[in-house]
Amino acid sequence: MKNNDPFPKLTILNDTTPPPPAPRLSNSEKYGSLYWMGISGLIASILLVGWFGTNLWLMRNLWQAIFVLHSADYPEAQRIEAAEKLIADQRMESAQIQPMIFRKSIPEKARYLLAEHLDKALSAQDAGEMLKLITTTGPTSPPNWLRGHLTRLAATSLRADSSFPASSFEKLLTDSDPIVADWAAFGLIRSTNPNSQKLGMNRLDQRAKAGSALSANLILAKDGPSVASTLAIQQAIQAMRQETPQNRSLTQ
Repeated sequence: MKNNDPFPKLTILNDTTPPPPAPRLSNSEKYGSLYWMGISGLIASILLVGWFGTNLWLMRNLWQAIFVLHSADYPEAQRIEAAEKLIADQRMESAQIQPMIFRKSIPEKARYLLAEHLDKALSAQDAGEMLKLITTTGPTSPPNWLRGHLTRLAATSLRADSSFPASSFEKLLTDSDPIVADWAAFGLIRSTNPNSQKLGMNRLDQRAKAGSALSANLILAKDGPSVASTLAIQQAIQAMRQETPQNRSLTQ
């Protein structure tokens, strides 16, 4: 410019200072409640994964015992020891144990121990199926030791009402296995039919007089739920080990 004249101002621009830029919004301001929902979901997912991993680690001994019990690669003694570990673990549920007692791939002694620690069948329907299975014959029929425990589970699980299958238990009173017959007699004592109760009591009385510890304890347990009845049932289950040669050889 000549004579140091100032540069002429442009008339299209305002002679003002531009406003400062708006502050940048945070993620929580941008997304609102969705942002915090996402953070909460992420934290919950991390906690769930941590909880699952911790429980998996804490239950490693239980899973190992289940694996050994079901694996034919381990010696029978180790598989029986695995069954003992399972029944001693309070985390094992009846729903997990019940299917194992029917698996022929598991050693018989291990299955016996598992069955021995079942207090009742999972449901009345299961108890009814067990009662039917006791009377089956052929390749699919259960061994005598299992028939005894199935009768026990049916007798202690079925409700003593009008639907109680007293006739099925009456047929079992003449079973060749005394354990089956004794538990059938105990089932009849629990029924609401006086004649059935008398039949069951006569059977147990005769057996108790002959020296059967199983029958003697079942008589003590006949009056229903109580501490004494529970103890008598437990002693009856223990007595089952000595009542037949098969049980004695299996549990020694």
